[in-house]
Amino acid sequence: MRVYDSCSDVIAMLAARPEGFSGIFRRMGYVALLPLLRLPHQLVSRDLPQALAEFGMSKDEAEQISLSALVAFALRSSSEFWVGRAIGWISDGFPVTVEILKAGDQMIAYRRGTRSKHPEFRRLLRRWERNTFGSLYQVRLSLLRVLRMRERIMDDDVVV
Repeated sequence: MRVYDSCSDVIAMLAARPEGFSGIFRRMGYVALLPLLRLPHQLVSRDLPQALAEFGMSKDEAEQISLSALVAFALRSSSEFWVGRAIGWISDGFPVTVEILKAGDQMIAYRRGTRSKHPEFRRLLRRWERNTFGSLYQVRLSLLRVLRMRERIMDDDVVV
């Protein structure tokens, strides 16, 4: 896979396809934008709107593209590389959203990505959740404990 140096490089590569950027994004969704994760998130956040405008995308169309959705998509992918890049963005300060939190929890639950990064990533997600939801986070933890206990009880009751 070719490495790109800027948002404009990535968008130019996509715009050069016969269906253009809009067509390829409609067809492939966020897969087409995964190369952006190779760049620092600060650079992408700053430069992507201009790069999209350079290749004829309207402001309304550009606003439909969400970097949070890109990160969540990467976290749900089966590729350790893209999962690692998404975790890297978050570790470097990319803002966590509820969508990213859910994708991160799924990634950890399904044991995707580099497992050595799971504990650190889990702590990062839980810290965001605690800071964002406060007491609701404690309620969530209590409910998870009850559900786990219930599962254990049900497993113990199963006769084989």
